[in-house]
Amino acid sequence: MALTDLNPANDGHWTEDGLPRLDVARELSGNPKLTRAELKGITRSNPPATKPNIDHARAISAAALAVQNQLQKVAELKAKYRAANGLLADIHAEIARRSTPRSIDQNIRDHLEATAAHAAAGNVVEPGAPVYSSKLDEVLSRGAQRGNRDVTGNVRRVRGVR
Repeated sequence: MALTDLNPANDGHWTEDGLPRLDVARELSGNPKLTRAELKGITRSNPPATKPNIDHARAISAAALAVQNQLQKVAELKAKYRAANGLLADIHAEIARRSTPRSIDQNIRDHLEATAAHAAAGNVVEPGAPVYSSKLDEVLSRGAQRGNRDVTGNVRRVRGVR
């Protein structure tokens, strides 16, 4: 039972002021501590709205049918996608078949021609001295020498071999 069972036609459910009787409301709601404040807004002329009667089996079957329809649409779209992918793969295969790869010799000739064109246009930069970016690069570039400084810049003492 719930408060929606309050019947506006039943005089036993209402007070003379048109408010629900507390004893009936407590019984219908199953809450013995129900207060008048919690019943605010419920009157005989404005009873609580009744719950709609829903046929759950029909609602579930309608939802299942809608899901099946969507799954069918997805399957159709997947088939179209596979067909389009197959067509695209065929096109790529035809392009690869018709266009032969360039030979290594042709690539080298093209590179030499481009280099000569750059040199003729003056776009070639002369190599300069290397610029060292750290102390370690500078030390390592000098190579290992006897009595040379180590990586930290300290002089290494070299002992003779006896």
